[in-house]
Amino acid sequence: MQINVHRGALNYSRLEQEDWLTKLLPIAVRYRKADTMNIVEIQEAAQMLYAAHGDRAEYEAAQKARMKKETGNIDQARDWQRIREAIAQMRGPHAS
Repeated sequence: MQINVHRGALNYSRLEQEDWLTKLLPIAVRYRKADTMNIVEIQEAAQMLYAAHGDRAEYEAAQKARMKKETGNIDQARDWQRIREAIAQMRGPHAS
């Protein structure tokens, strides 16, 4: 997967479903100054995750948040929770 960082924006040429999750957060952490991801980074991550996993994306983000929380990475757990919330918002309300 090729990722170019230019002025805080992530651009990718090919989305690899299994590989990108482990690469996204470390790259975002390396290129940001704050302890947590900003709203643009959250939206980009949510869009990438939804593109890779479709309707399963919200579940994947929730799992990552849970795993990060269990290992004591509270800031990353919070980021993953925000990504999950962004995905939920992108998907809209559930049809009944």
